[in-house]
Amino acid sequence: MIRRPPRSTPLYSSAASDVYKRQQARGMRFKSVVVGEGPARAELERRLPNTAFLGNLKGVDLSVAYANADIFLFPSTTETFGSTTLEAMASGLPVVVSNSSGSNSIVKHDQNGFIADPKDVEAFATYTGRLISDAPLRRRMAREGMRIAEEDFQYPKIFGDLAGFYTDLIVGDRISGELHDDWRG
Repeated sequence: MIRRPPRSTPLYSSAASDVYKRQQARGMRFKSVVVGEGPARAELERRLPNTAFLGNLKGVDLSVAYANADIFLFPSTTETFGSTTLEAMASGLPVVVSNSSGSNSIVKHDQNGFIADPKDVEAFATYTGRLISDAPLRRRMAREGMRIAEEDFQYPKIFGDLAGFYTDLIVGDRISGELHDDWRG
């Protein structure tokens, strides 16, 4: 499954279609599905023949798409938090993502997925090919992704960590202010 960001870049479209073509050239058997909508759809449809384009999905429909996928390919360089990658991990998918903000802070390379240089299409193709051909690897990475999503990215933990950061900042400012006042005498 490929989840296309709303504002996909030419690099994203090229990476997705090049990975698709390389897998076909290697004789890999797979079905490509793209979820998402945006201005690059027509170009992607041209570049990715025999691909199912599902458009924007939400709620149960999006959950069904994740549940029917085996791999999540996301070569985006523009997502800031990585929420789509986190959705895929929580849904039990191993992921192949760009080494860019968002996804690279969530994915642990070779544990719950793979991180590739955004311009290295061969790395995306190699990692995706490994996941297509190695079911035990897919299952291992899927389990680890679900564990990471469940343990590290639940709202109580996220908000608790955030509150802790703010507390540290406030206390740190007070301490440094007191030290600064003492120094000036």
